[in-house]
Amino acid sequence: MRLYEENGRHIGWFDRDTALRVTKNLFSVVYALACSKIKPDNSILPCFFEDSFYFGKSHGASFDKKNRSYPGVVQTNPHGRLKAHNAQLYNPNTEDDKYRLFHDKYQLFENNDPDLRNNNLCIWYSLSIPRVDMSEIEIPVFLDSVEKDYCFLYTKTFKRTPLINLDQKSATEIKKTPGLKSRRVPNTLSYNVMNGSTLSDFLVA
Repeated sequence: MRLYEENGRHIGWFDRDTALRVTKNLFSVVYALACSKIKPDNSILPCFFEDSFYFGKSHGASFDKKNRSYPGVVQTNPHGRLKAHNAQLYNPNTEDDKYRLFHDKYQLFENNDPDLRNNNLCIWYSLSIPRVDMSEIEIPVFLDSVEKDYCFLYTKTFKRTPLINLDQKSATEIKKTPGLKSRRVPNTLSYNVMNGSTLSDFLVA
C-alpha cells in the first residue's frame, strides 16, 4: 500500500457533522463511506471494513459561489465533495442509479420516507491524508494510488467491488446488478486462455 507513515496516514472514522467540520480544513483527502450500527474503530482501514460502500478522493479548493461574501469564502474540495454525497445519501427518493444501490441495500429511511430515518444505522466517514510536507506534484499521485489500493484490497478481501464504485465494477458484475446499465466494454482477460493460449505464449525470449 502507498499509505505508509512516511507518506500519509488514516486519521480515523467520523460521523457526518464531524467529517464536514474536519474537511473544512483539509485540502487533500482519500475518503471512504460506510453504513453500520456501530462506528468502526479508528485503527481499521476502510478497505478491511465490510460495510464500506464507496471510496473516493478529493484535492484542492474553490470559492464558494453559493455563499458569497467579500472578499470571498474558500471551500475545500473535500468538504464540497462530502456535501454533494450527503445530498444524495440523505435523499431516499434520489433517482441516481449509484445512490439507489445504497438506499436499496441499507434502507436508511423506512419506506423511502425522509421523515422515517432508521436510527439504528449511521453513515461513517473515513479520512486518509498525505504528509503535510508532501510536494504539490506528489499529492495527486498519492491520492490516486491510495484510493485504488483501498478499492483493490476491499475487493480482494470481500470478493466484490465496493457497492457504489461503479467504475470499478466489471461488466459481469454490472449485468448482475438490477437497475444498472453497463458502463464499459465486455471483460477482457489478461491473456486469451479461452483460445487455449498459455502465459508462456506471451513471453518474449
